[in-house]
This record gives sequence, structure tokens and C-alpha cells, in this order.
Amino acid sequence: MALKVLYITMEFTNSFSGNGTASQSFVRSLIRLGHDVFLLCGRPHDRTDGLMEWASNLGPGKMSGRSIPVSVWNRLDMLSDWQGFAAGGDMALVQAVQRFGPSIIVGVDWSALDVYKAFGKWGLSADIPIIYYNYRVFHANTGNTEEETRFYKERERAMCALSAQGTVICLCKADASSLRQLHDITPRILLPALRDEVACNAQKPVPSPPAKELLMCCVRLGPDKNTKAFVDVVEALGERFLQEHGLTPCLVGAASDPGYAAEVRAQLHRACPSALQLDFVSADDLSALLRRSVLNFHPALNEAYGMTIVEAAALGVPSLVDSGHMIE
Repeated sequence: MALKVLYITMEFTNSFSGNGTASQSFVRSLIRLGHDVFLLCGRPHDRTDGLMEWASNLGPGKMSGRSIPVSVWNRLDMLSDWQGFAAGGDMALVQAVQRFGPSIIVGVDWSALDVYKAFGKWGLSADIPIIYYNYRVFHANTGNTEEETRFYKERERAMCALSAQGTVICLCKADASSLRQLHDITPRILLPALRDEVACNAQKPVPSPPAKELLMCCVRLGPDKNTKAFVDVVEALGERFLQEHGLTPCLVGAASDPGYAAEVRAQLHRACPSALQLDFVSADDLSALLRRSVLNFHPALNEAYGMTIVEAAALGVPSLVDSGHMIE
């Protein structure tokens, strides 16, 4: 039976992390399977969403939706504009959702909670079941303060309690265990799909493979991803060693914490002025960079999945990950 899915996520188009790319893969799969999707997402206040262009020719399911402009982008934590996301709806949005007639709601991460509550205040039926799709257990973030941990636990517990018949989806065993401690549920583990674009690129023959020269690190630039560890390694290796072995560090990622990102980028430039430093890149550009990479350095200490690890593997690049914490 075809579903009519109201999908709520802060990040979708204008992606800056694996959350956006994973949501795109999930929604694309729903539409290809014949389900209809009404997408409600955030977007930077100074950009368009490109939703309809993204959704063209996916069929046989149909996609409609709306984006809500937010004042802060590149963040999904409590310093994001989660309040603006929740308050950005209006009766026109509610009426559009009512005309769509969702049979189920999927809410991504804790930031979907207040959006869902807002719909309730505007008269959307509380009988529509909701599934909590957890891409990251935020209360377990590396470096959380007590206040941050308390904030995330409250919202993640509420999302677990709301979920239809305890239906919670997460990405790994460690996250399932963390969520089980918040509420009496048994989360289901669903691994994100390898992006279509990366899978296609991995299967394309390369007549003249490029030289393997890059030390790659592709993560958001923020403390939760421990990006500084990559720069510390580059610093320890030294510019002379890198030159002798024909290696160039390559740091790819959006700045989720501008101050932290500025420090990391400045340290990398001091350690190796020839290092490549790029913002979030397309799947095609990432594939091209990975083809040139010797190693993918993934420094996060607490990671549910690590999309880049899988994408690097698809293109034949090994990854260096932390072995003492929770990368699965």
C-alpha cells in the first residue's frame, strides 16, 4: 500500500553534512517505491531551496513540500535556528499538509519535535503516527556541557515517547542503546544507503587513474567531529615529510562552528600552506577527490555511521578511524 509521508528535517537541500545527503537518499527511495512525500525542511534565509528541481523525474511517487528560512545554517545542534524552524510555519502550510493528507510522519532528530508540536497547535490531527528517525544521538556528543546534555536528553526522550508504537529508527547499536536508556523502546537500526551518485562514480571505468596524493579528511568543522585531530597529525608529519612522499592534505567540510573552523583552517595553513581546504562539495567532486586519495582520515570520536567512510570504501580508499570509542 502506498504511503503519504510527511517528512520533517532541518537539513535537506543546501546540504552541509551527512544528515542532508542521507535524507535525500531516503526520500528518493520512498518516491521510487511509489510513496508520496510532503517534505518540510529548513533552508538558509538567503538561498532558495531547489526542492522541485531536486524532485523532478524521480517517480512514480510524487513529492511536494515547503522550506522554512532559518537565520543560522551549517548547524544542527542547539545553536542552530531550531526555534525559527518550528515557528516558521503558518496556516497556509498547515492547509497544504492537510490537503496532502499524510498517513505517517517521519521526524528527523530532536529538531523535529517543536515543528510537530506546532502542527498540533494549528489543528493537524494527533492521530497521524510519527516515526522518530534519529541520525545522531545529540546527548552523547563529544564535549557536551551538562546543560547541552540535559537539553538534548529532554527532546530526544520526548521524540521517543511520541513515536508510533515505539517505532524509532537509528543508525547503529551504540545509538540504539543510548535511546533505550531514555525510554522503553527497541530502536530499529537502518544503515543509510550509499548515495546513487557515489555508487555510479565507483562503477565507472577510469582509463587513466589519477595519482594517489591526497590525505583526505571530510567532516564538518566543529568540536563534535574532532576535526583538529587531523590537523594535529599533519602538523606532526611536517611539511618536509609530506613533500618527500608527494602527499597533500585535503580538508573538506562546512563550518558548523565558525570560530573553531577558523582556528583549524589557520593551523592547517601554518602546518602545510599547500594543503587544500574546501567547503562542502558535491558527490561528483568528492568522488574525484577520493580517487586521488591515499587515506581517508575520519577523526570523530563518537560517530553513528560515518557516511564518508563508506563512500571512501566504495572508491577503494581505506579510512583511519578512532578505535577506542564508538565508530561502528
